[in-house]
Amino acid sequence: MSALAAMMEASRLLSPLIITAVSYFLLGMLGQMMAIPPGYATVVWPASGVALGAALIWGRGVLPGVFLGSFLVNSYISSSTADVQLQLLIPLVIAAGATLQAAVGATLCRKFVGFPFPFHQPLQVLRFLLLGGPVSSLLNASISCSALLLFGVMKADGFIANW
Repeated sequence: MSALAAMMEASRLLSPLIITAVSYFLLGMLGQMMAIPPGYATVVWPASGVALGAALIWGRGVLPGVFLGSFLVNSYISSSTADVQLQLLIPLVIAAGATLQAAVGATLCRKFVGFPFPFHQPLQVLRFLLLGGPVSSLLNASISCSALLLFGVMKADGFIANW
């Protein structure tokens, strides 16, 4: 394989990953405008939709892009934390949860809905919305909120509201 062919193949493989990471980061920063104190949880998180869509369209290869985008957003959020270890640890745990959410959501949608699926069939749309939305989202919410509680960033009485 020539060097040019190798570079083109690398570009073809990295493009979806980079698009996913940048999109996740930008929509994550937009989502932060609706954050619930202490700033990690939001009512709407459009970056999750990008992560699910990317995982469905491009497959597991984009999951590192989800991880990177989530890590960068949460690193920005945690940069005001005085504890340097938490500035790294919290974004890592939340990024792992976001990546797992996208992977599980895509797997559930492929298995129980199919992809692509006919959007004109209400039952398929409902399954997609439930599995790709609340079912997979609760996974990351549980991981992230538990980490924030464990690391003392969030008080126990704020767990349910943030979850």
